[in-house]
Amino acid sequence: MDAVDFPIDVVYTWVNGADPDWLARKTRALAENGRVSANRQAANGSRYVSRDELRYSMRSLHYYAPWVRNVFLVTDDQVPAWLNVDNPKLRLVSHREIFGDTGRLPTFNSHAIESRLHRIPGLAEHFLYLNDDVFFGRPVTPQTFFTPGGSSRLFLSVNRVDSGPPLVDEPPVMSAGKNNRAVIEREFGRSLVRKMKHTPHAARRSVLEEIERRCPEEVLGTAGRQFRNPADISMLSSLQHYWAYLTSRAVPGDIKYMYTDLADPATPVRLAHALRHRNNDVLFLNGTDAEGLPASEQTALLEDFLPAYYPFRSPYETASSADAGAGALPRESGVTELMAPTPR
Repeated sequence: MDAVDFPIDVVYTWVNGADPDWLARKTRALAENGRVSANRQAANGSRYVSRDELRYSMRSLHYYAPWVRNVFLVTDDQVPAWLNVDNPKLRLVSHREIFGDTGRLPTFNSHAIESRLHRIPGLAEHFLYLNDDVFFGRPVTPQTFFTPGGSSRLFLSVNRVDSGPPLVDEPPVMSAGKNNRAVIEREFGRSLVRKMKHTPHAARRSVLEEIERRCPEEVLGTAGRQFRNPADISMLSSLQHYWAYLTSRAVPGDIKYMYTDLADPATPVRLAHALRHRNNDVLFLNGTDAEGLPASEQTALLEDFLPAYYPFRSPYETASSADAGAGALPRESGVTELMAPTPR
């Protein structure tokens, strides 16, 4: 009775922010979207930095969630050099394929991309949506994310959505939360107050299709903005959870979760603790432009931590990717030094 035996797929979104062609497209789009400069968080560089997190997130998926059926990697026609594109479980999906004649490409707006993911051809009714900075930390089961009856599980954060209207100078994720609340109030007469944890987001394709049918102005408006905007909704990472809950297709869930900002000076200690104890279902390692550790030290932290936590190559990597850190032993510095036994 407690078996989850329906297919569950995974959807990743990824970008290589150092690609010269991609950077040229972004520069042209910024010139055409002058208002973006009013909020530096709408297009700040940390949002597009790739520190090889995807390689290790996919290792964590292979290690700890092998029950996943297919993996869809959604990109702006970019392919990681190490990726094994011949893996039968893997499918590359272009933005062009899911946007079709909707939205505006190229897009640099994660909210816009979220609003189109349910259009992936062949995607299962039940799927998990992950960013590349989300990692499984220990074995998880399908029941972590879905009930045997097919309901998705949502993981509420202690952080709250501010009151009042969206503001141009606030974090775009906060504006999106306020817009989600307006949709829920209009459609259901309820008011949401809490954000969601940045975990793998369990979703049902039919719920997302229903939201698009009922709220075309919000959904297609978000899809049409090239950079994050105060009018956006966050359709997959927040709105669909509340919508599914209020239509009896989602239930609250529990997950052991660690969040840390890579710029936070306390992060090396948190990572050392995670590496030693391995007692989190999910890790979220967020790179930001906040004051604290500079970008070079954030990169060094990940170069130390990720190969130590996930040392073995997955089937999503080519055999030739064993260099460039894949499968290499961790360096004796930073996080691994903090794990060293204390001399007696």
